[in-house]
Amino acid sequence: MKKTMLATLVTSVMLSGCFLDSDDPAPAPPTPTKSVQAFDPAVRGMDAVVTCDDGSVTRPGKSGQDGKVAVTGTFVEKPETCSVTFTGADGAVDVSNGKDMSRAAYTAPKGLFAKGEEAAATPFSTLIAKELGDEAYDEQKALEVFEKLGLSDIVNSTGSVQALLQNPEAVINALPAAQKAKALATTTVLSDALVAQGGKSVAEIANVAKVTAEDVVNKNPNYPTSPQGGLIYVDLTESFAKEDVFNAAANADSAADLPSEVTDAVDNPSDGKPVEPPKPPTGGTGGTGGDGGAGSNDS
Repeated sequence: MKKTMLATLVTSVMLSGCFLDSDDPAPAPPTPTKSVQAFDPAVRGMDAVVTCDDGSVTRPGKSGQDGKVAVTGTFVEKPETCSVTFTGADGAVDVSNGKDMSRAAYTAPKGLFAKGEEAAATPFSTLIAKELGDEAYDEQKALEVFEKLGLSDIVNSTGSVQALLQNPEAVINALPAAQKAKALATTTVLSDALVAQGGKSVAEIANVAKVTAEDVVNKNPNYPTSPQGGLIYVDLTESFAKEDVFNAAANADSAADLPSEVTDAVDNPSDGKPVEPPKPPTGGTGGTGGDGGAGSNDS
């Protein structure tokens, strides 16, 4: 009996020693991240760059199916000290309708974001950043830009211009149907105007977006749904690239004053089709499955 107990005790001590002496390291805790979205609506395949006041520059890769990238570093704890830029690349696409976004570029100014809150870069934030120049985000100047875009009513409905800029997808989807159509039409047209004539003044670009979006919504009150019930989108990049066409739109007082090339493009929108997430790789040892969307572990 004593021999049996002694053998059991020795075996237990030896096993304990094996566990204590194990070379297997403890799993590392996950790296904290904060996500930021490219939105017009969500755009997949844009290259993100995050630049912060401490001199750090983070390149988290391409936006995923939800338009988001997960950012590490300073942006997690001090997002208010960082600016964000998304740049289009081959294959960049609006996942809501299939529109080519390879030439689009969105910027969000320093000072717009806050720890624990959503973050996005949009045509709206891009025009505001252009108005600010090297200055940090300023709510009053942001309100003035939205006024130039003819969107003061939408800002008033949301109750917060910063919420609209930080989380445009949720805020726009919660709007009444008419305001939602107006917001989506404006961001679409504004994106095209920025691509085609980004060097023009804020006032000119804003008026082009305001008046052209008015025409889009007049003809498609439930944009991006057509009166026939199909999904559509407008692409005015090539029209706005022509100096005379853009200048005429910039000086238009209403949709009735728009040049015919713009109204013709609005009259003949493209058929939209949602883009499916990329299929995960098959075979081999498995994997994470492409850029189906970047999650967030916001601190």
